[in-house]
Amino acid sequence: LHSFPTRRSSDLDIPTKFANLRAFMAYMFAHPGKKLNFMGSEFGQFKEWAFEESVEFFMLQYDLHKKLWEFNKFLNNIYKENSELFEIEDSWDGFRWISADERDNNIISFERINKKGEKIAVIMNFSGNSYDRYRLGLDKGLYTIILNSDEKKFGGNGVIKTKTYKTAKKYAHGRENSIQFKLPAFTALYLKKNAE
Repeated sequence: LHSFPTRRSSDLDIPTKFANLRAFMAYMFAHPGKKLNFMGSEFGQFKEWAFEESVEFFMLQYDLHKKLWEFNKFLNNIYKENSELFEIEDSWDGFRWISADERDNNIISFERINKKGEKIAVIMNFSGNSYDRYRLGLDKGLYTIILNSDEKKFGGNGVIKTKTYKTAKKYAHGRENSIQFKLPAFTALYLKKNAE
């Protein structure tokens, strides 16, 4: 991976801002702790919320706002259906870093773990750079992408075509096994290990 200057948010076009927002929302839902979406953020209201005015639900007539709303519904369901994301929030038993030191690339990755030891790997690319062959260290096994914020149905570019990945015996992030995949700019992925 190479380091490139990151653009400021004021330099980003509207679809890119939506991609960045989807990635951030996926990060919030994957990180330990309770979740808070302020009114209007679930569909990308541009105007700051004001208590004396209504939330701008009319924005849902626009494609990117509607797709962001659909993404938030999907994200809420992923959260409810996967205990790895909420079962252990108050101890390191429910969280393990995969990579916390890729700050020059604005990429982080970690695992959320439930009481049974089942895991979901979370990877966040908060940069404007895409990677054709990103390698992620994981425990040996078969993994399925259960959340991809870059899907076209959510307003993304649909870069990732493969849903399931089998680890190869290639060292990455301190682990003997890893998978390699495309990692689009401003994208969040959740990968769940398949039952053996």
